[in-house]
Amino acid sequence: MLLLAAFLVVAIGLAHSFLGERYILTRLFRQPLPRLFGGDRFTKQTVRFAWHITTIAWFGFAALLFLLYIDHATRSSLLIAIGSTFGLTALVTLVASRAKHLSWLVFGAISIICFVFAWQEIQEFLAIDACLDSGGRFNYQMHVCDSEVSRPAGQNGSS
Repeated sequence: MLLLAAFLVVAIGLAHSFLGERYILTRLFRQPLPRLFGGDRFTKQTVRFAWHITTIAWFGFAALLFLLYIDHATRSSLLIAIGSTFGLTALVTLVASRAKHLSWLVFGAISIICFVFAWQEIQEFLAIDACLDSGGRFNYQMHVCDSEVSRPAGQNGSS
């Protein structure tokens, strides 16, 4: 059912962008709009990218649902999905507004924060994995590998 939900979110997002552009935005832009920065181009571009970043947000939700469906919703995978969603939102905002709408800075900062925390999670996972692979015991309270684990006689590699 989660896969169906993810599919429906993607479908409604595509419909929202396509139908909104075709039937709402084009008609809206025929009307006089507030003039900012010397004309109405900025206003039109702001309304257009705001419309379409809703779809990007929905695609981000679809990614989260898919991660839950495949039972791979780790903290790092969720952070990567969220960071990617905000990164794409920042990029669309930056390009569509020609960097005039400063929300791209906030969306970009959110994306970077998510990726930094995801990287920290991945680094910790790799450290734990390396510790356990080497036969050590990972101390989760102190975040260190205890490689001097006492082993039963005959299992320490010496004769």
